[in-house]
Amino acid sequence: MINYFRVPPEKRLHARVMWIIGGVTVFCAILFFALYLCIGAQAKAVPGTDAAARWQAEDSIVSHAQLAAYFDKNNAFQLNDVYLNRMEMEKALEENSITAPEGAQPFIDAFSGETQLSVSTDRASLSVQATVCGGNFFFFHPLDLISGGYFKEGDINACTVILDEYAAWQLFGAVDVTGMEVSISGQLFYVTGVTRAPTDEVERSAYGEMPRVFVNYTGLRLIQNYDSATCYEIVLPNPIENFAADLVKKQYGIQNDSKNAVLYDYTERFDFETLVSASQHYFERIMRYDSVVPPYWENIARVAENKAIVISFFDAVVGILTLICFVIFISLWFCIHPIRIHNIYTFFEDKVEARRMKRWLKKHSNIEAPAQSSSSPVSAEITALQETASAPSLSNERNLADC
Repeated sequence: MINYFRVPPEKRLHARVMWIIGGVTVFCAILFFALYLCIGAQAKAVPGTDAAARWQAEDSIVSHAQLAAYFDKNNAFQLNDVYLNRMEMEKALEENSITAPEGAQPFIDAFSGETQLSVSTDRASLSVQATVCGGNFFFFHPLDLISGGYFKEGDINACTVILDEYAAWQLFGAVDVTGMEVSISGQLFYVTGVTRAPTDEVERSAYGEMPRVFVNYTGLRLIQNYDSATCYEIVLPNPIENFAADLVKKQYGIQNDSKNAVLYDYTERFDFETLVSASQHYFERIMRYDSVVPPYWENIARVAENKAIVISFFDAVVGILTLICFVIFISLWFCIHPIRIHNIYTFFEDKVEARRMKRWLKKHSNIEAPAQSSSSPVSAEITALQETASAPSLSNERNLADC
């Protein structure tokens, strides 16, 4: 069997080529997995893309989908629409025998809109970009808080707000201002926390130059009659493909070719297969034909998605190259070392004989000559061992005879 792995002199050039291609194969395989990890890093760079994984129970047999719908201002929905659509979606889930455990919700959602507000304190007045949010907004967008905490739907005091660090500095001259109050349209809003603003260049560009605040939707609706949401996000069961997406489209009137509303599936947005498929129409998808102005986090997600598409394209090319090199390597290997039935039989025969010899030596502590002569490799090795063991005694007898 050892001779099988020896390279014949006339095939040494083939062997060198084979090992070079083998090295290229290993390099491409490492590069493939490195690029694949980079795709995962792009997904993790967008906070909140794992909402479905965090919401779905570990023992749940039904998969969940994370969806985000964005509307232009002329097609914004209102708070009453959210309540009615929630009831309709719960009814649709019950009709499909999809129920949550007792005391739990079948799905989780959030809604938000964008506007500009004037915020003031005794110290200063400031124009800010406001994200007016309701539902479980901070489940989908876990802000990096410097101090304080989040407000949530159903709080007794609906007049609550979170400031970013720029707004906090200009309004109070500090960032630890939890519990203090700011005035919006003459109404005092309780500051529940201060969030850190993005520092990355791309994220900062999407975030905007203006200081930003996150205002409770219910509170601003009460004092300013604000009721114009342009973003709806939800995590809900998806027992069959497109069940969740079709349900949201139906409830919010989103058409496949609509130019005033778009729906994104975050669950599969950064999947390798989805990205490779999107790379086929990369330049077309960059062009915008709708009138939707997405929020800043969606623009951050689009940048990360476009990067991931480019990486996935090269990753697919490297994967194909790895497969081709591997096939060539295997072909050259069997060209240099052809497989013959005799070689395989001899290999296993040697293994069996070696095991028999080990068992025999373990059973007989003193090596005895075999009763019958044999030409097998085991008999030859036993005879050699016997001659070696008896050699010292023969030399001793000769010495005694000389004396």
